[in-house]
Amino acid sequence: MQDTTKIHTLRSKKSRKRALDFLTHSECKNFYLLEGVSSQKFPPYLYGIYSDGKLRGIIYSRNGPHLHLHLDQIINTHLYADIKKFLLSYFSSSFLLFGEEHIIAPFIHRNLLPPKKIRNYHFMRLDRHSYYRNINNILYSNARVTKKTLTVHDARPLSELQAHYEAEELHIDEQQLDHHKITIALVHRIKLDTLTALYDRNIPVAIASVNARFQATCQIGSVFVLPEYRNQGIGTILLKTHLEKLLHHYTTIVLFVDIHNHAAIHLYQKLGFYKNGRLMQVNVE
Repeated sequence: MQDTTKIHTLRSKKSRKRALDFLTHSECKNFYLLEGVSSQKFPPYLYGIYSDGKLRGIIYSRNGPHLHLHLDQIINTHLYADIKKFLLSYFSSSFLLFGEEHIIAPFIHRNLLPPKKIRNYHFMRLDRHSYYRNINNILYSNARVTKKTLTVHDARPLSELQAHYEAEELHIDEQQLDHHKITIALVHRIKLDTLTALYDRNIPVAIASVNARFQATCQIGSVFVLPEYRNQGIGTILLKTHLEKLLHHYTTIVLFVDIHNHAAIHLYQKLGFYKNGRLMQVNVE
């Protein structure tokens, strides 16, 4: 007898608490999802996946067609097919699906979703004690870059640097990006003190931020150094500055990095990060 699958919006505080318990008990590594479900603001697109009355998964839309999916370990073929029908009916034109690799990969292996592009990431973790054990073994650059206390007036100049990062990361033309929207996001990060920038004679050349937070853990991201300033140790200075600021408030730092970005992986491992799983992102047309 085939299980009955139902997917519906989680609207009540009770259903959201149940969803958060589900995510934490299954050791979810998608911190975008953890932050969204635990937020005091009601997420507009948060769905529970139920099979025979039992919660089996969560779908969360963080930003339009950018979808985050988490499922429990015991998933059968027909449940994947039901999720596919839901995704294609609600987000029919195109969408981006993100989650842990063992959850997302079966959609591709079973030919359920037509991928336009696939990216795989290492999920990496760093705890406070591990960082301070490793930091004395790191050689620092003599590069002449400086940091400063950021104010909201710095957001506009930094938006160009952030746009360079997004264009490089997403492989799109920088002209397609909304610079005003980027500036607003940077103002918010500056107010939260989650943004770090390095300058060369008052010109911003490197940036790092926080993408998500959940309890005593934060996820760093948007780590970017201008191409002409790379291979000079500035990335190490940037991350050291960023991590030491964050480790005053958080006990654990996590990130995800493209599995082919060997230089970044080496740098993160040098700072004490270790691999703790894999994530996958699929662009679906």
